[in-house]
Amino acid sequence: MVNVNLKTLPEDFSSVERAKLSTNGLTIAIKDRNSQSNLYTQLRDTDFEELGEVAETLAKSYGIYLEFNRAQPRINDAKKNKKDWMYMIRIAIPGGGPISKKQWDILDDLSTEYTSSDSYTGRSYPSLRLTTRQNVQFHWIKKKDLVNAVSGIAKSGFYSINGCGDNVRNVMGCPLSHYSNIFNANEWAQKVGKYFQLPTSAYIEIFEIDPDYIRKEDECNDANTQITENKFQYAPNLLNRKFKIAFSAIHFDEGKKVVPDNCVELRTNDIGVAPVIRNYAWNGDQDNNKISANSDLIDKFQIYIGGSQGERMGFSTFSTLGSPLGKVAKEDLLRVLDAIVSIQQEWGDRQNRHWARMKYILQKMGIEWFRNKVHDICDDIDLEKPDPNLDYGSRNLHHGWIRLPHKEEGRGNLPNRIDSDHMRFCYGAFIENGRIIDDSQNGKLKKMVRYLVDNYNPEIFITPNQDLLFGNISESEKKYRYDQTVWIWI
Repeated sequence: MVNVNLKTLPEDFSSVERAKLSTNGLTIAIKDRNSQSNLYTQLRDTDFEELGEVAETLAKSYGIYLEFNRAQPRINDAKKNKKDWMYMIRIAIPGGGPISKKQWDILDDLSTEYTSSDSYTGRSYPSLRLTTRQNVQFHWIKKKDLVNAVSGIAKSGFYSINGCGDNVRNVMGCPLSHYSNIFNANEWAQKVGKYFQLPTSAYIEIFEIDPDYIRKEDECNDANTQITENKFQYAPNLLNRKFKIAFSAIHFDEGKKVVPDNCVELRTNDIGVAPVIRNYAWNGDQDNNKISANSDLIDKFQIYIGGSQGERMGFSTFSTLGSPLGKVAKEDLLRVLDAIVSIQQEWGDRQNRHWARMKYILQKMGIEWFRNKVHDICDDIDLEKPDPNLDYGSRNLHHGWIRLPHKEEGRGNLPNRIDSDHMRFCYGAFIENGRIIDDSQNGKLKKMVRYLVDNYNPEIFITPNQDLLFGNISESEKKYRYDQTVWIWI
């Protein structure tokens, strides 16, 4: 039986909620040695490899998980048996990129310095791990290297905040849409990811990050968004649980037809956002799925809420797909997203973590209740009824060579013949389990990626399938460089 404690009273807060409160929404770096919340000191105390319970909880908000070697769970010690402790760092990359040559080199060098392990192949090799949320993970980090690794990552312009913890996680968007003439889901993922980014002041202090490496925050309160703050206002104890957002995409294929793309599997997220084309109905008839010239293509977004794949053994939990909430105009989207996350922050269960995701609010209160709550916050916004038949596309993997659209494609001005000098391509490289390592049956993947990056300077993206997308490649590079290079390293 699901017995959700909505809008939990402070006296019912779990120990995790009380631990989060001690940092006032990650705005305070506690340095009192007598405080269990003193993450600053505990990270630098190498007399013991693990963290205290409260500090471990806080570390997750900074993208750090405490783990141990399950293949060698105990180390014999003269005094006692103890676990072989290690750490994982996850960095947020909204939309999966683009990642520049300089950024990749920094991440690759850090993995070489800090992540060597013999657990994958029996021989010690460093590695990087790509995730299904378009993150990068560093595994096998020892405690003595944690602070240096996190501060080193910041030099790339990416951060470990929002990688883990009870906050909006890495916002997903189709990486291929970065080159679309119709809709750039990648750009929207970056914009929304920036809006929901956690405060950075304590992060800078705890990990001794040079503030110059923290990107200047762009204001989100432009004329279109009508948001008075430039950031989402997290509560003193942050969100109730992790919160996931994803944007699907629409592409324009070589047959001059639109193709919806759900590579992000948007309905498995707390919020899924699908673009809707103005005056356009997807009816499955390929001959009619064409766009008129000079149209204002994206009219609205359809929002789905309450998706989640997670279940918890021993408790009455469930996985579910998101339900359609409604359609909203493009200029109102960010305000509606803010309202949805705010409702979760206020109403979600803070006593029972296994019932703290947004799907449990919907299960108890219903979609109409939630729609009314959004309207109460955004009473000047027209939240239309959703289209239950909207086709948001299939799960595309983006493997192999993909020709990028000409700048005029989708706008009715495409020339009869595109000169090969103006053709650009992407290459989607399959990375088994997302693990980039040299000692692999699939080849020397780490060296291969570094060689391509250093010699050909492509734009790099992480896909929702844990693969790599190499972008903006010319016809000549495709023909004479990439094909040969990939085969050499494999």
